[in-house]
Amino acid sequence: HVSVVLLGVPWNSSGTTDGVTRAPAALRAAGLVERCAADVTVRDGGDVAVDPPTSERGRDGVIDGPNLAVTLARVRDAHLEALAVQVACCRQPGAT
Repeated sequence: HVSVVLLGVPWNSSGTTDGVTRAPAALRAAGLVERCAADVTVRDGGDVAVDPPTSERGRDGVIDGPNLAVTLARVRDAHLEALAVQVACCRQPGAT
């Protein structure tokens, strides 16, 4: 039996809140969770928190690099948390 957790990350590489930052909400509104649930067990893990972006480019050439680093750490943490929940559920007697 397949079980998945969907995590949204409303982030883009331009340091703005338009475009692909809207993708997680748009995909949910389009029925992504329900469509996936037709084939697998799905838990919507929500969106990873993203701080307000800035379009400033650092000396390394990366736009909003400090925020990117924080966001990636939050994505990692959300992924590890989701994985831990999945593993714990599988270990419970009678879990599917």
